[in-house]
Amino acid sequence: MGRSDGHQIESRLDNLLLHLLKWRCQPEWQRGCCRGSIFEARHRLGRLLAESPSLKSYPGERLPEVYAMARRKALDETGLYRLPEACPWTIEQVLDKDILP
Repeated sequence: MGRSDGHQIESRLDNLLLHLLKWRCQPEWQRGCCRGSIFEARHRLGRLLAESPSLKSYPGERLPEVYAMARRKALDETGLYRLPEACPWTIEQVLDKDILP
């Protein structure tokens, strides 16, 4: 795996987790624009993984660390302090296009 591929996956996963946290913790975010952001983030991450099947397990391996980064961003952006310490979703749920947790 190339270093840039790993960075791209982490960046896209971070963005997706940030939007999922906002969706979960801020009801005012539960409308079209946030849903679209979640869909777009999942789509882009899915395309990247489809282009590099050898990286399929990488998001799951990096989930705890990337979630910690996304949580810090969400805390800064929202002012909420009741965000879960550990990722409340499995990697399958994070990537599932039919789930809005």
